[in-house]
Parts: sequence; C-alpha cells; structure tokens
Amino acid sequence: MNNRELFRPTSSYVFAFLGFFFISLLVYVNFLDFGFASGMVAAIWGALVCAIFYQIFLHPAVIFYDEGLEIINPLSRHRIGWHEVDDIETRYTMSIITFDRKGKKGKIQAFAAPAPGRYHSRTIHQSEMRGLNLKENNVIRAGDSPRTNSGAAAAIARSKLDQFQRFKSAPSVAYEFHFNYGAIVINLVIFAIGVIALVFSN
Repeated sequence: MNNRELFRPTSSYVFAFLGFFFISLLVYVNFLDFGFASGMVAAIWGALVCAIFYQIFLHPAVIFYDEGLEIINPLSRHRIGWHEVDDIETRYTMSIITFDRKGKKGKIQAFAAPAPGRYHSRTIHQSEMRGLNLKENNVIRAGDSPRTNSGAAAAIARSKLDQFQRFKSAPSVAYEFHFNYGAIVINLVIFAIGVIALVFSN
C-alpha cells in the first residue's frame, strides 16, 4: 500500500516512558535494599508491567494508506479498504463504520485515538471545524476537534477517504483481522515465571 502515515499520540510515548522509568526505579531500589534474589523477583514482575504498558501505550496505532487503513489495538489488528468505510465518527474514539459481508453495519474503534471528556466541548471554537470534511447531518462532537487525538486521526481518515472517492480508485485492500495472541502468550509466560520465582524466593 502507498503513502504510509502513522498516527500515535505523543502522550502515549510520555506515559510509556514514565511507566518504564518508575518501574525501573522500583526494581533498582529492590536490588539495593533487599539483595539479588528479591531484586530478580521484582525485575520479573516489573517486566510484566512494562510489557502491559507497551501493549497499552506503544503498540496501538492507526496507519493510513491511500488504499485503506490499519487499526492496531492492544489485542487486535484490523485492515480495512476505503471502499468498505461507510462513515467515520468520534464518539468515544475515532471509529470506522463499515459493513460486513452480510451487509450488517459494524464499528471498529481505534484505541490509539480516544475522544476527550465532556469538558473539552466547552473549549471548542467554530474555526477549529473548518475544512474537516464533516457531513452536514453529523452532530459536531468534542472528539472532532483537531486538538484531540480522535479529531486529529479522524481528520486524516476523512481526507484519505475523500481522496479515494474523488479519484474513484479501484478497491485493492481486502478486510483482514488478526488477534494479538503474542501479547497474551508473553504476559502469561512472564506471569508464570514470576510466580515460580516468588515461590522459590520464599
């Protein structure tokens, strides 16, 4: 697929860095205060927490292409062609409204592009909404603001969808779904090692 554009909020990197930093600090203190054995147990459990932080903050993303997009959530990956997109909304997250093979409407939410809380709607100015390709019959939500993660991702999606429809591009991307079994396996393995290490350390 062409013209790859990755969307992942800057805040995700910040939260992940802070999480990794504090977990590393706690593990280091455990080594200093309680010795090698206790420090190793703390390191294993710290690795589990860091893995979860990675899966929550750094793994999720939305990747846009000229032909479609990929929505990567903590435990799933969806690939959707623009020809299968019926609408784009920002109620709770940036979400793709699409139809399955039986014509049933469905929604795919992007974990990496959450909508803001109710308070943000009070700070929205009309000028923010200009040029965002919003349909006239759509309710303007706080999540549509380009200052929000959902709004920024939705603006890219609407621009790509509009371009695809304007040039009448031929469909070239089939819908794909993948479950992130790797994350489950990694978490379970680290958890099991942590339990064994905890038992032997006692």
